[in-house]
Amino acid sequence: MRLRLNKKYHILMIFMLVLISCAQQDRNKGNSVQSTKVSELNFLDRKYFNRYTILLSASDLADHPYYSYYDYKGNLGYFSVNYIGKTPKERNYWTTDFLKETQMFEDENKADIEIKNKIEGREKFYNIFILYIPPKFIDTTYGNTFESIDLKDNAETSLYYYDQEAKNYKFMKTIHNYEAFPTAGNPFFLVNCPEYFIPKKE
Repeated sequence: MRLRLNKKYHILMIFMLVLISCAQQDRNKGNSVQSTKVSELNFLDRKYFNRYTILLSASDLADHPYYSYYDYKGNLGYFSVNYIGKTPKERNYWTTDFLKETQMFEDENKADIEIKNKIEGREKFYNIFILYIPPKFIDTTYGNTFESIDLKDNAETSLYYYDQEAKNYKFMKTIHNYEAFPTAGNPFFLVNCPEYFIPKKE
């Protein structure tokens, strides 16, 4: 990711940092493509999955596990799939016990397996949110790799909630203020979608 980003974009770019660079999409085909409609996207399709992580960067942790995808061909854009515990206990686990149980910074593959074991089959204990940036808001002037892309000045990010019972995506809101994105210590999802969380018992 280019270091020339404006400050208001910096937090978002850190949030997008880890998994996308590992995606194995074909970067070499130069055919022009049409942007895929959001209504046609299934963000949870396993073809978009690479690995789970809670890493934001080499030294920062998110408050939750997630995975992300960037389409180098340009027809899908970028999105992240975020797993947020419904209860305080479930959320706190990732920044306490999880770090004691796995060497997160030493072996990303092991961490992926550990996260998978804690999430898959237990999805009912989590809210699943998607942050989606359409390709029209991604600036590839300086290259079409994750390290070189920027966001355009008018960039918009869509927040979706995945209804696990209905198996569909509910649009929640459009986000313009990138400093409000879900970095470590920022209760982004609880603030923007409080109706999906179980309050802390007094």
